Amino acid sequence: QWYQRRVGGGHGGGAKDAVPSQPHTILPVIEYNLFHCLPHQILSRRYNTVFDLLAAIPYMVHFILPVLFILYNVLVRKRQAVPLIYQYLWCCGWTNIIAVCIQFLFPTAPPWFNDSAVFDEWTGEVIHAMPNEAAFQRIDALIGYPWFNHLYGKSPLKFGSFPSLHVAWPAVLLVHRPWINLKVGIFHVLWIMWAALYSSHHYLFDALGGICIVICVKLGMSHVWEPFSRCCEESPTRKPRGYTRLLSCSKAV
Repeated sequence: QWYQRRVGGGHGGGAKDAVPSQPHTILPVIEYNLFHCLPHQILSRRYNTVFDLLAAIPYMVHFILPVLFILYNVLVRKRQAVPLIYQYLWCCGWTNIIAVCIQFLFPTAPPWFNDSAVFDEWTGEVIHAMPNEAAFQRIDALIGYPWFNHLYGKSPLKFGSFPSLHVAWPAVLLVHRPWINLKVGIFHVLWIMWAALYSSHHYLFDALGGICIVICVKLGMSHVWEPFSRCCEESPTRKPRGYTRLLSCSKAV
């Protein structure tokens, strides 16, 4: 009732149709009051096979993204990348810890659940809801194999919409010398943000929350403490001394 008064009241029937009647999260309320719409519904309204495939690509590589970034640095930047790799892992680790703690302490339902769930009028129990893979069920149907169902349909964390780690991980790359150049790093973040909203896996507020956590962690590393910057500093007139110094520093820490 509070939700209906806050979002549906005073905006006409269109607003009531745009948001779920029994949300299991406050995120639609926040998002609607910020943007006066639900951006994921606008992006997901017009779907086709090409958009489905483009959205699926960053989701498929999400789980191996840290490995790919480390391999890229080792192969392209070589020994000069070693301090960067350690700092990247430190930032990524703290981002994950903070995000997962928020998800467990303040569970939030994703858009696909709020938009598709049907409730029993008397008991309030869920009668039906879209599968966890949301819009990616179209990809499973296209390839004839439940790929995304195996990835997301059996996830133990059903209500971890906020913050979005799918967006946070590319953001960590962005603040640690992204692949190729800055433009590619920004494009990667915007790509996964669009994919998250298009597939109804996240609200825009989730994506912004993930980016904010990365920024806070990076600022903490720069102004508070992180164990690798001092021992990995090199004089501009000297060449990096490679893996040996970094490993000795990490042992000392």
